Amino acid sequence: MKKEFTAKFKVDKIVEEVIYPYNIKYQKIKGLTKTNYEGTVAGNKFGEASISNEMIDKNKYYTQNIVALTIPYNKDLKFKQVFKNNNSAWEREHLDILAQTYEQETGENIIAIINDDFFDISCIFPFPGQPDGIVIQNQNNYKTKSYGDYMSGNLGVDINNNFVSFSLEESNNLFTNLPQIDIFKNKSFTINSVNQKPKQGEIALYFGLPNKDHKVEPKVINPEGKLYAVKGLILPNGENDFYGKGKIIKTKENILKEDIFFLDSLSQEFDNLIENNTIVRVQYNLKEEYKKYYAFFGYKGIILENGEFSKQMEGNFRIRHPRTMIGIKENKDVVLVVVDGRKPEQGSYGVNGAEMAEIMKCFNCVQAYNFDGGGSSALFVKNEKGKLELKNKPCEGPRKVINGLSITTKNIT
Repeated sequence: MKKEFTAKFKVDKIVEEVIYPYNIKYQKIKGLTKTNYEGTVAGNKFGEASISNEMIDKNKYYTQNIVALTIPYNKDLKFKQVFKNNNSAWEREHLDILAQTYEQETGENIIAIINDDFFDISCIFPFPGQPDGIVIQNQNNYKTKSYGDYMSGNLGVDINNNFVSFSLEESNNLFTNLPQIDIFKNKSFTINSVNQKPKQGEIALYFGLPNKDHKVEPKVINPEGKLYAVKGLILPNGENDFYGKGKIIKTKENILKEDIFFLDSLSQEFDNLIENNTIVRVQYNLKEEYKKYYAFFGYKGIILENGEFSKQMEGNFRIRHPRTMIGIKENKDVVLVVVDGRKPEQGSYGVNGAEMAEIMKCFNCVQAYNFDGGGSSALFVKNEKGKLELKNKPCEGPRKVINGLSITTKNIT
């Protein structure tokens, strides 16, 4: 008979409680958890025994340091994914820097930010460092497929701030099969083929995928029609997962490189609109029925479904780690939680899946999901002086991450 893994959680002390604009409630909590799971008291990224060989006592409560943010349902707030992708590459950065850059670029105000997606931390994919989940922001679809060892689904947020979970299979069916070219302030065209020659009246897209050494091997393009070179931000995340935005440039070489993609046109209508320095964007678009979703956040593991834990103590849920979690209550309030860990000497043991579920139940969540944890777990909240403050104590100090979930308002105040 398969053993049922259980846990309990109780609040020992609310160390701090602050109400921010929009009635957002911040809490710093000293909590206690216990579990019947047979593991060491505190795990780390290299294995359970690297912190301590002491085994969990199923009859003992262990201290936990928790920070939480409860965001009342409000359509004036938005949940935006922030990230850095300069020089046609995904780049890691500290969460507060990501937030500051986003504010400067958009004029929006970020109230708080928490780490989000798992990512290619070991740079083993051809396109190194990329996030595992979907990345869209302000109608730019930077990454439209979900893959990686730390990936089980995406949370979509619609225009009414409803959070909806999409499985990995569902996530990879949200976007159109063919990309689209947008000529800004003019018109859009469907791309009819990718890395294949176009037919009469069609347009083809040519882009290079990095090899195992993270380099795009130069390739000569022999066009079927009129060839346009585009230079700018280029994110070839996969064979059918591409984002590119830049200017049409003159070039005497038809050579595909890391910083250039090509459009091969047999469309007279398209040719009539294009000239040098025309700005174009190529991306896969959300299917019509999913266009109401303005943001997505990748997750690994469902903590609560209809108020209950699945009790599947496998993989990431098996060991106590620092954790970042998101929960949704019945009334659509959103709860963001960080649990510190890997620091038993500071009373921060980290939590496993069963303990995570009990914590999120305590916040009255009916749905809850696991974001990237470990050294990535961090929560920043903006203080009265307008500066983002780190509210927890990351086990490795603040780590550069690939993206974050931010709570934003329209204008900086």
